[in-house]
Amino acid sequence: MTTVLPVNAAADVSRSPSKFFEPATLQIERPSPAYAPAAPVVSVSDLKEHEAKQKDFKKIEKVVKKEEKKDVKQLKVVEKDAKSKIKEEAKAAKELSKLQKKVDKAKLKEVKHKGVLTQAQAKYDASLTKLTMLTQQLDVKREDHTKLMALRDNKKATLEQVVAVKEENDATRKAVLDQAAPVLGQS
Repeated sequence: MTTVLPVNAAADVSRSPSKFFEPATLQIERPSPAYAPAAPVVSVSDLKEHEAKQKDFKKIEKVVKKEEKKDVKQLKVVEKDAKSKIKEEAKAAKELSKLQKKVDKAKLKEVKHKGVLTQAQAKYDASLTKLTMLTQQLDVKREDHTKLMALRDNKKATLEQVVAVKEENDATRKAVLDQAAPVLGQS
């Protein structure tokens, strides 16, 4: 690729990439009025060639400026997109942090409620065990009471029989004594 430079700048440019372009400063001496040099003679073809090179340079300069504007515009778009993504990431990180806090809080509540549930379950199990034991004791006591009532009824019946027999025996003895007393002379 050939670089086209303006005619007057071509002489001053160094080919070394490490040097910057510095325009040459020319010392212009004023000619004495007695001697005036003639203007340089330039051919028409040289002039046309020079104008063509200037047009080419302007076209290249225009293309470079367009590319620079395009690059700047693209850079702005990428910067805007990057800033947007940074904001989105920060927002997502913040939401993640909030959700993590909610999860941690929910875990603490779950542990607390599990403890309460465990205590309640233990109390319920103890109450159920006590209820079962007391129900069994009640059933045993009812059976014992039923047996005791049956024994009582038997003993009551036996007592009534013994009392009836005693009363009968007492009556028989009294009758015997009453019959024997006049005979014996006792009254």
